[in-house]
Amino acid sequence: MDAFQTTEHKSGSFRFLKGNLDQRTKETNKAINI
Repeated sequence: MDAFQTTEHKSGSFRFLKGNLDQRTKETNKAINI
């Protein structure tokens, strides 16, 4: 696992997770607006 603990990898994972969170937020907002 050490090979993956680079700043670039962590940053990429963070962006991926944030993208999923943003998508969920948009879907939730749509549901609320309905």
